[in-house]
Amino acid sequence: MVLIAAITAAAALYGTIAGLGGGIIIVPALLLTGVALSTATPLSLAAVFVGAIAGLLPAARRRLIDRSALLTLAPAAFIGSALGGVAAQRLPEEPLLLVFAVISVAVARDALLPDRPVATKRSEHRTGQLTLGGGAGGFFSGALGIGGGVFVVPTARRFGPMRIEAATATSVAVIVGSSAIGVLSNLATATTAGAGITSTELLAAGLGAAAGGFAGGRLSPRVPERARALLIATVAVAAALVALLRLVA
Repeated sequence: MVLIAAITAAAALYGTIAGLGGGIIIVPALLLTGVALSTATPLSLAAVFVGAIAGLLPAARRRLIDRSALLTLAPAAFIGSALGGVAAQRLPEEPLLLVFAVISVAVARDALLPDRPVATKRSEHRTGQLTLGGGAGGFFSGALGIGGGVFVVPTARRFGPMRIEAATATSVAVIVGSSAIGVLSNLATATTAGAGITSTELLAAGLGAAAGGFAGGRLSPRVPERARALLIATVAVAAALVALLRLVA
């Protein structure tokens, strides 16, 4: 339980700064300890939910969240997360791990791209692309336990468009809802499928994430945008390698 709390604390600290939720760290870390993906997914989402709440308040106070983009991203992400939670407990582990690795590499690439001109009006947002990106983020949030920010941040940067700091803050706001739905969907499906996730494991994940998310929310304003991008890219590449190692093991 201490190990789970330590992993989720570190992941929530990273996730709040990067806007990716932290699941991109939690899932590979739990996989390395021998935990099955079907168990790692709801544990990760529970931690992502708590960490996102803890890290959201500082971003809201600084008014970094793009509300118009949020209203487009969030509903699609919520629906996708519910469907992804069912998929996580029903689909084989191998294809999900492969998708996780591919997504992680794409995140690393996107993080290193320069920012686009920032949108000033709602009409400048590309609603269709934001909806698709939010839905994809929600689905893979529920299916892989990664929070969904790996889709939401790149989508917000490209089709918002907005700077990476605003994109990460908006992503954290989306993640609060999508991760909560993903946890419930995973647990409901796991119960009917006979899988077991203990309340003690969920509590340890939540407590660790609360501490990490609070610290991340305080530190985030001090992190330069280039350093934030490099942090996202480095961890994403490492996560892809862990997933691929699990596949060939």
